Amino acid sequence: MKTPIYVSEHGDVSAFDTVEAAERYVEAVDIGRQEYIVTDGDGHRLAVGIVVRHVPLLGGLFRGKIRLVRITEGVGDRHLAAD
Repeated sequence: MKTPIYVSEHGDVSAFDTVEAAERYVEAVDIGRQEYIVTDGDGHRLAVGIVVRHVPLLGGLFRGKIRLVRITEGVGDRHLAAD
C-alpha cells in the first residue's frame, strides 16, 4: 500500500499521509452505506471495514464495544487512477 491514501466521498477527494489518518477521517456509520472509495498512491482500491473492540468500563465492571475503521489491501487489483 503506497501513500498518500485518497478517500473519495461523493466526488470530494481528501488525501492523507498515513493510513491511520485516513482511518480517523472515515466514519464507521458510513461504511455500511458504501459512502467511500479509498485508493492508495498507485490508484489501487483498498478495503474499508470495521473492527469491533471490547473495552472495560467503570473499572472493569462492565464491557463496552467500540467500532474502529480499518483500511487494508484486499479489494483486488482494480486500478482507478488514470495513467
